[in-house]
Amino acid sequence: MKKKLIFILFGILLMTFNSCENDEQIIYCQEILVLQKLAVNYFDENGNDLLFSNNPEFDVENISIYKESGGQKQEINYGINEETKSISIHLNQAPEGIFFIELEPNVIDEIRFEGILDDTRLPCEEYNIVKLFQNEMEVSYNNELSVWELKK
Repeated sequence: MKKKLIFILFGILLMTFNSCENDEQIIYCQEILVLQKLAVNYFDENGNDLLFSNNPEFDVENISIYKESGGQKQEINYGINEETKSISIHLNQAPEGIFFIELEPNVIDEIRFEGILDDTRLPCEEYNIVKLFQNEMEVSYNNELSVWELKK
């Protein structure tokens, strides 16, 4: 019984010293796959919406978004946001990348993005897309709609 009491007291004493040793709060950032969302929509030269208008030129339900790796297509998840009238593409966080949007057979756009590391979100930094290119042409970002405006 005396040995158990000494063992318990030693354990309590050890925990007390460990708890006072480091008062800094430890924050763990996610080391798992983090996605960044990219909102896009297609417009013609006159600014007409080609996906979400009353009579759209392309059926948003039938588009395909993918990247290529080793000659194979790998589908990229995306959502359709009817409220903001945009396609929300879910990309792995990266400083740059290339993917494709297939609006219909033989109507395919190569999309390249560039990002910067946002260190204002310390302690867990993340990439924000700052440039987008559609078939090597730079795409403009509409701050009011929070959407990248692709042209057709």
